[in-house]
Amino acid sequence: ESSIRLTEEQADTLAMAGVWLSPHVQKCAAFLKEAASSTVDAAGTKMLAARLRFLLSYVAASAPSDIMKLAAVIEEETMGAKIRDVDKSAFVSVVSRSECIEVLQAVFKSGLLKIALPKVLSWAFVSEWKGPLRVPTDFMATSIDEEASSCALLSAFVSLLSNMVNNESIFDDGFGSTDQRSDVISIADEFSCLVFSTLSTLSGSDLEVAVSPSAAGSGWIDAAFYVLVKFLSSVKQRDSIRSVLVSNAEDNAELRWLREMAFALIGRLKVGDEAMAAVLLSQDILFATPSFDGKRNQGSPLQGMLLQELVNSPRSQSQLDHSFKLHRGHGITAAGIGPFGLESLRSDAEFVAPPNRAADNGQGRGIAVEPLIPLGKLWLWQVLSSTIDPPPEASAQQRAVLLNDAAAVIISSLELLSCMEKEPSSNGYTSQIHPGAKLYHLSNSCLFPEEVLRHEKFEQLFCSLFQDISSIKDHQSIPKAFVAACYQHSRTTRSKLESNGQAKNDETDEEKLLALFEDKPSSSEEFTAKEVAALADFVGDMCSAYTEYGAQYESLNHCVRLLLRYGFPSKARIEIIAKLRGLLHLLTLQIEVEDVGKENMSISLQLSLASSSQKESPEVLDALANALSSRDPNDSIRRLDAETGGYAYYFAIASLAQSYASSIRSNEPGAQEAARRRLELLGDEAKAAILRATNSIEKEGLRVVSAVLR
Repeated sequence: ESSIRLTEEQADTLAMAGVWLSPHVQKCAAFLKEAASSTVDAAGTKMLAARLRFLLSYVAASAPSDIMKLAAVIEEETMGAKIRDVDKSAFVSVVSRSECIEVLQAVFKSGLLKIALPKVLSWAFVSEWKGPLRVPTDFMATSIDEEASSCALLSAFVSLLSNMVNNESIFDDGFGSTDQRSDVISIADEFSCLVFSTLSTLSGSDLEVAVSPSAAGSGWIDAAFYVLVKFLSSVKQRDSIRSVLVSNAEDNAELRWLREMAFALIGRLKVGDEAMAAVLLSQDILFATPSFDGKRNQGSPLQGMLLQELVNSPRSQSQLDHSFKLHRGHGITAAGIGPFGLESLRSDAEFVAPPNRAADNGQGRGIAVEPLIPLGKLWLWQVLSSTIDPPPEASAQQRAVLLNDAAAVIISSLELLSCMEKEPSSNGYTSQIHPGAKLYHLSNSCLFPEEVLRHEKFEQLFCSLFQDISSIKDHQSIPKAFVAACYQHSRTTRSKLESNGQAKNDETDEEKLLALFEDKPSSSEEFTAKEVAALADFVGDMCSAYTEYGAQYESLNHCVRLLLRYGFPSKARIEIIAKLRGLLHLLTLQIEVEDVGKENMSISLQLSLASSSQKESPEVLDALANALSSRDPNDSIRRLDAETGGYAYYFAIASLAQSYASSIRSNEPGAQEAARRRLELLGDEAKAAILRATNSIEKEGLRVVSAVLR
């Protein structure tokens, strides 16, 4: 189009604005080119940022394709105004492209960004604004003014640079040349390299505890990161289109840094930031995986699901529209356009539910839809612990489509997490989430309907990711974090059910008072009664899935074996042994069956057993002895044996042998008697295996795993 439709009033206002502001904008550009190199303090940096923002606002409004975007909605019949078709060529750029480029080059070469970036990027991988934060404090701003001015400078510079890079029409309409475009791209690439090199430096720094910033401080920090992530995503997307990136996106170090920074930011966003979330979740490059690379219009199902959740109800749509207007956008509905269409300046939109509406989601199911924002620290992992809830009236075909879509979301989530877990940065977002919490949410994916578990990629992705996370050096810290995540998840689920009227808290005052005294960790295990109860529910669901699916999935084997490890509550471990009686011999992995040297079995047992300085629970030892016992010949339940028992058999033998060897060295009254009593329950084969292993431990000094496997 060669012209733009404007009312006479708009055209005259635009022309007068150009006349009034032109001298100021030209002076601003000249000042920026001269003052950038001499600015050193926070006040000067803030003034520089304000002038960059002023220049940006003028340049953005002067772009022919952007002039009076609202003119497109003008209708002569309804407005009663005279319409004028304004020729684009009639507009003259007051600030030339070359001047803008010179300003960017002057600011970049001044060294101000090198000073400001570490102060801002120190917060790059903070996943939530709660409690004491661990950040590289050596690089942080020394004052609030310094931090605010650094964020302002970074936001203004990147915004102007983004406008120059992304506004293709400026180059096509005679406002620039190929050389100028090359200069802009060069600045963008150099700035991107500076950001990633700074991130690399910060990742190797020692972390110290820092105080959480104020609400205003976290607001300007998140705003700066939003502009930065959006810009870097566009740069990486451009590189991907130009085939600069390798085909496997997870192998690109810069993309990994970008994801870590972006996903930490998405988790920090709060109510009112839905517009920022929508833009970030729309960046295909952040969710690109080998299966969903963003090319051929093939977006990530995970990305699509999250964007859909942003607008899944009238209230959510109203909130997203309000958020866009708060961030100086046009909004997503026709109810008031642009920032001047705001009904309030609060973060929450003013929403009145339509009459005769049974539910907020409009589906008539009486369930209030939870807003997507805030997502929280674990948002990417919580996708795996979500639920699939088909409507009761759904047909078999509709249910099949829903399950197929759900499987695609789960697979894309697993692929993305696998990419991020391959080489996690030492101080990055991925490393700030405890492996125990990751394993809990990952294990939940095994509770999805079997249609998901049967997906051709699920087993491979799940098992690879599970093994990488569960085999960490500090594996003994996993149970505590796992149980804590389980309890927190159960609390969240219960509160949602209660808010929807599907669950009621029937506790009396007397029961609540009693819980205050009972809900304390025992001396032997550091778990509260509520944590143990939450884990018991999870264990029950896991055992039910294991038996229902016929113990045919190795993913479930991994989950059950993890829950049998030393460190988990004894009650849960005993329950697993009891509920899976007759199926315990199926817990062996295929790789362990094929491993003649038993190296994989040795690693698995070392991760599962108590250390030499720890003491196994007597109740667990009794349950393991019972699983080996052959005292009742009429019992149809299959017992563990050396020929087919595999992992569970070795685990039981090793636990009992370790306990028996410890009782021999112990002076504790009754310890040897209890160990002998357990041996009496066993058959000759199991008893001989335990005695041989104990003898090797005591006389040859072998470790329990080596003694048992030999």
